[in-house]
Amino acid sequence: MSGHGLSHNDVKPLNILLNRHGDLVLVDFGESNDINDGTVSHTHRPGTPYYWPPEYTLKDPMCSSERSNLYALGMT
Repeated sequence: MSGHGLSHNDVKPLNILLNRHGDLVLVDFGESNDINDGTVSHTHRPGTPYYWPPEYTLKDPMCSSERSNLYALGMT
């Protein structure tokens, strides 16, 4: 996704589906944002708290990135 400039921001088991060919498909891009535009919400932390990277709990406003998606995938 980061190759397309997107940060999903809500990677979790419920958002990973298996299609009829056996491929994993990431769904629900409602919390996604463009990682290249430089805008970050200072009041809203996207995603599901159980899958947040540590920097979300520290309220780092710049933590929405491909790194946070990778952390959430590892937690999944």
